[in-house]
Amino acid sequence: MDNFEKVEKLTERAHVSFEEAKAALEATNWDMLDAMIYLERQGKTNGSGSSYSTTYEQKNDFSYEQNTTRSNAGKDGRTFGDKVRDLLKKSDENHFRITRRDGSKLIEVPIWLMIILLLAFWSICIVLFIIGLFCGCGFTFVGPDKMDTANKVMNSCEEAAGSIKDAFNGNKDNR
Repeated sequence: MDNFEKVEKLTERAHVSFEEAKAALEATNWDMLDAMIYLERQGKTNGSGSSYSTTYEQKNDFSYEQNTTRSNAGKDGRTFGDKVRDLLKKSDENHFRITRRDGSKLIEVPIWLMIILLLAFWSICIVLFIIGLFCGCGFTFVGPDKMDTANKVMNSCEEAAGSIKDAFNGNKDNR
C-alpha cells in the first residue's frame, strides 16, 4: 500500500482531514497503527470504538451473510424457518383417517387440516370423536412417517370405548 492509500485509509477510519492524516503518518514513519494512536492521543479521532489494523482487509459479503445464517441456526444447523417448512411438509404428507366398522375408509384429511379443525372447533371435534368411538369408527394416522405411538393411543381409546360399551350393554341385560 503506498502512502496515498494510507492517508485515505486513515481519513476514513479516524474521520480526520487529509492534512491531519498525512501529518500523523509522517510523524509515525507511515505506520497506520501508530498514526491512529497518535491521533487518539491528540483527541482528533471521533472515538467510535472501532478496531483498526495495519493490514488491508477485503470483506466478502457472501461469507458475512453465510456466517449470519449459521448464527441463527440451532444445534442441528437448521434455522427456525427450515424446521417450520419441514413440519408443514410432514403435516401435508401424513393423514388422519377415520374408518367404518368394516374397515373401509370414511374420511381422510391431511394432519394440518385436522389441527386447524381442532383449534377452531375443539369442543365439536371432541364430541364427534367420542361418538365415533362408541359407534365403532376407527381412527388412525397414515403416511410415510411412522406414527406408531399416536396409533397405539388411538387403539387404546378404541379398546376403552369398546369395553365401556360392553359393560353398559352387560349391565343393561342384567336388569
